[in-house]
Amino acid sequence: MRKYILLLSLCLLAFLAQAQNENLVTYPARNKVEWQDFREIESKKDTSRPFFFSTSIQMKTIKTNVWTGATTFETYGITNTIDNWIYKEAKSEQLLGYCQLQYDIAHSVAKQLEAHINSKRINGAYEKKMHKIFAEYVSRLNQILRKMDQETQQGSNADIITQWRTKLASNTFES
Repeated sequence: MRKYILLLSLCLLAFLAQAQNENLVTYPARNKVEWQDFREIESKKDTSRPFFFSTSIQMKTIKTNVWTGATTFETYGITNTIDNWIYKEAKSEQLLGYCQLQYDIAHSVAKQLEAHINSKRINGAYEKKMHKIFAEYVSRLNQILRKMDQETQQGSNADIITQWRTKLASNTFES
């Protein structure tokens, strides 16, 4: 009986993990944001934000040196489509481009993290050190996106969005 319960539990966990992965879009798999990444909802009178786009970074282990324990990582931008929503009447190319810019910035910060953490040649046993560096970059990304949201008035100021695209191209969006 225990074997069956254990097997059933493992199957349930595998199913839940697969369901979560279906909603996760990674930058290497698809580097373009599309309207299919958003749930359309009816607008509400009590809020001024016409959309929500969730983006972050993900890090995975590529290899570990068996002699030194040094771990090599790959990082990239991600979006979880289950969290993304937009009011039907708010759809515009400018807003889609703004979400694309957020996704591109997330991937850029992820690549900075990758270069930084791989240059440290951290032994895989030092998980706290790896997690600390990862958390610093996630925090940096969140600060950048909050600043961009404020400056662009949540994606409604086209001129400022263009300035942020220039910052991304020159990798100066943190200054």
